[in-house]
Amino acid sequence: MKYHAESTTMVHLRALRTFVMTAEMGGLGRACARLNLSQPAASRQIDALEVELGVALFEQVGRRLRLTSHGEDLLQRSRQLLAHSELLIEHARALRGGRTGTLKVGATPQVIANLIAPFLPGHRLRHPGVDIQLVEGGDSQQRARLERGEVHLTIMPVLGGAISYRLLAPVHALAVLLKTHPLSRRKVVEVEELSAHPLLLLQRGYGSRAWFDAECEGANVRPPALMESTTAHTLIELAAVGHGIAVVPSTSAVRGDLRAIPIVHRGTSVGRWVGVCWNPRRALPSYAEMFVDELFAHAQRAFPGRAYVRRAPPLAKPSQPVI
Repeated sequence: MKYHAESTTMVHLRALRTFVMTAEMGGLGRACARLNLSQPAASRQIDALEVELGVALFEQVGRRLRLTSHGEDLLQRSRQLLAHSELLIEHARALRGGRTGTLKVGATPQVIANLIAPFLPGHRLRHPGVDIQLVEGGDSQQRARLERGEVHLTIMPVLGGAISYRLLAPVHALAVLLKTHPLSRRKVVEVEELSAHPLLLLQRGYGSRAWFDAECEGANVRPPALMESTTAHTLIELAAVGHGIAVVPSTSAVRGDLRAIPIVHRGTSVGRWVGVCWNPRRALPSYAEMFVDELFAHAQRAFPGRAYVRRAPPLAKPSQPVI
């Protein structure tokens, strides 16, 4: 496709500002004093603007400059363009200062519901110009989205690789069951014993499912699965009516009429440390860095599920955290 030369012409904002000021002040002398410009420089700017636009903006009447009919028509449009340019510059300053922007954050449904949702109202009050766009999915999906640049941040298990992260808290795999269940009095439950019961599992791709499957393979057991779901809430509701034992992460919200028991394999907790992660090959906007700092502080006070895992063996932190 061919474009006319006129469509690619760049009108310089400085020249527009000089044109508007000259029209408003009624002459170059007063305009130059306001703009701190020499008259020859101002004349060159207006001459260049007239060449770019292809119309005369002023005509000489005695010792004064007067707007032409074209100049009168373009004056208001020039004022509007300059006002929009000021808004654009202010918006850019706000972006640099972290006051505005759109932040995309990926996480699992239970992390969104139980960690991010309680955090968001306070964040909105502190940063009203920052929009948080949440992207739901399993941990493997979130890692791929982070690598492709589809999200700025993900909250997921820290498994190494070429990512940067800030650790938030340990997340344990839980067995959620009725208080009348024979296993309900246990402080922890071994994978081998749990695998003898019908289970309700998250679909593959979710961290707690991957941890549990790995421990089952290590224990050489294959538990029966009554259902696989994308949300822990569905599995917990089924456990509440006695339809199996739900295996969910400790970030899930467990009803008060159920027991949540940490799962262990040979006395070692099943789980991982979770962090807020980003791709070090992509620059983070300043409002994303603020989000990381504030979410970390929030997680130290109110990370979901701590009450369920007080009696669980501690999970080892990743050996080389990258900050």
